[in-house]
Amino acid sequence: MKKILLSSLFLFIISLANSANFTSVMNGNWSSPLTWGSSSAVPMPGDQVTINHIVTLDVHQSGYWSVNAGTLTIGNNGTLQANASVIGIAIQNGGQITNNGQLKINQLGNYAGTFTNNGTAHLYQLIYNLSTIHNYGTIDELDSLYSNSSFSNHTNGTVTSDSLWAAGAFVNDGTLNLHEMTNDGTFTNNGTINFRRITNLSIFYNNGTMDGEIDATNSGKLYLNTGSTFNLQNSFSNIDNVNNDAVLYIEGTLTMGDGFFNADTIRGVNGQINIANETGNSGWFKGSFFFCDATPPSNSPFIDYNTGSIEAGVRYCVSEGIQVISPEQALCYPNPTNGIINWASEVSDLVIFDISGQKIFAKTQNAKILDARFLNCGIYIIQYQQKGMLYRHKLIKE
Repeated sequence: MKKILLSSLFLFIISLANSANFTSVMNGNWSSPLTWGSSSAVPMPGDQVTINHIVTLDVHQSGYWSVNAGTLTIGNNGTLQANASVIGIAIQNGGQITNNGQLKINQLGNYAGTFTNNGTAHLYQLIYNLSTIHNYGTIDELDSLYSNSSFSNHTNGTVTSDSLWAAGAFVNDGTLNLHEMTNDGTFTNNGTINFRRITNLSIFYNNGTMDGEIDATNSGKLYLNTGSTFNLQNSFSNIDNVNNDAVLYIEGTLTMGDGFFNADTIRGVNGQINIANETGNSGWFKGSFFFCDATPPSNSPFIDYNTGSIEAGVRYCVSEGIQVISPEQALCYPNPTNGIINWASEVSDLVIFDISGQKIFAKTQNAKILDARFLNCGIYIIQYQQKGMLYRHKLIKE
């Protein structure tokens, strides 16, 4: 991922006594009067500009063009693209950009104005927002999105970015496709978020659907409201190492394909947490939510590693919708074992992890028997391939 410095956008102010109206009449460069049907004049910052053709922005001040107290409207059939000398566009002093067609630039800095996208905006490097953005269309190919004010991704709106840092008020009613996401403001999701990794540092309301490829950490206040879903392929942690006041409010459904750890507070009434593998709690469970583990221990409280406090109303169950590997399916026996592990058919790519996730043993050759007497007594995670299926489950060494 390219590292885009947020400070790289150069803020400049140009004061103009009067503004003029310009509408493109043909394809061409911004700096050519012929593009605007003029003999000598071209648009300046502060003018009212409408683009209905393919216009290449080739004029700038220190690398950036300013929409300063003026308007820039790209029509349905219009395209505004920047040449190599133009780094980006800055919106200042109440300026407005409305894109109904195609916008192709590297950086957009919205310092004091409004950007409304109804078409397709290819913003290749950076959006830096300190004011107001409305997206009803598509924003894609973006490396970094930083918003410290108001950002609304409306229904049918799509934003695709390598990273998002939300420090203001961010509302998603459409679709966000993200690799890394950090919320340090007030975030409301009513739509769909697809991500690899997410960190919440402040206030996050989920009323929609969230699907994560890797993991998630909540160090703030995370509200999974009624009807919402939050799905992770790997693990979830609820922990604030600074103030120890992270809270997960569970009224919807949180599902993870690996482990779960809570060091602070989880509270809810009818929500449900589904975990495929290891569970740990050193904080508080409050309320009467469902805590469902696909591989639970045999004794109450049905949490693998518990040093925290759990209210009596918390309910337990076996996870639904998570692949549970039973001995009959995986044919790994006996489990618990005193050292010798057997399978009914050959397995390969065998790996054993300790409870911290550290790999302690690996074997690539096919085998039906494993001598595991070298393991200390305790709980491990064993992973292997068998008949084209990947299995991963708990192994107890006595």
